[in-house]
Amino acid sequence: MGGATRRYYLVPATTKSPAPLVISFHGHSGTGQGDVSTFGLRDTTEGQAVLMFPDGVPQDWYGGAVGWDNRSTTSPDVAFTKALIDEAAASHCIDRSRVFLVGFSWGGWMSAQAGCALGDQVRALVSGAGGPPEGGLGCVGQELQNQRCIARVQRGDPERRDRGGRSSPWA
Repeated sequence: MGGATRRYYLVPATTKSPAPLVISFHGHSGTGQGDVSTFGLRDTTEGQAVLMFPDGVPQDWYGGAVGWDNRSTTSPDVAFTKALIDEAAASHCIDRSRVFLVGFSWGGWMSAQAGCALGDQVRALVSGAGGPPEGGLGCVGQELQNQRCIARVQRGDPERRDRGGRSSPWA
């Protein structure tokens, strides 16, 4: 990415069919590997999705804290998210119509910002304890308030239903 090395933790799908891609952004000062248990995605997806957990980098604009540049739809971290989607498509059997972004806290803000900027490539996003994209305007595809957002599935939920009534959040 622009000469800088960026890292992520990968959990590949175990299915042979094209799988959804889920990119999960950690919160303030976290790591991708440390984020694996935040939403329980490994257990919830049961090997039926490619999971990517990127590492944030020190943000000079935020006192050097490790996290995300979610200040605009053209930030380096939005470009990094697009590169992750492209890399997953090149290296794994993913279904590009089922790309999801999730994040917690600062990562929730990043999932919203990247989802807004990449609305033509992202099916849905979850911003857990985060917020809307900065500026609130200029989302690609459709307006953010009209995008289908999936509900967080709790472990042990036998229904595993999204807000649209489907039986799986990865439908």
